[in-house]
Amino acid sequence: MILGPSAVFLFLMVVPLLDRGADRKPGKQGWVGWLGVVLGIIIVGLWVYGVFGEAREHIGM
Repeated sequence: MILGPSAVFLFLMVVPLLDRGADRKPGKQGWVGWLGVVLGIIIVGLWVYGVFGEAREHIGM
């Protein structure tokens, strides 16, 4: 509950810094964009798993 949103927030804060190359033009480093796409796919996948996955008992509650 704390680490996930913190990691997403940190990624969004760092993207503008990582996306700029030596010529200061945005969009030259393609890996940052693909990292965002992968992160989005992971978030949607976990959401789908949470909605349609099997409900389980947590730590005897």
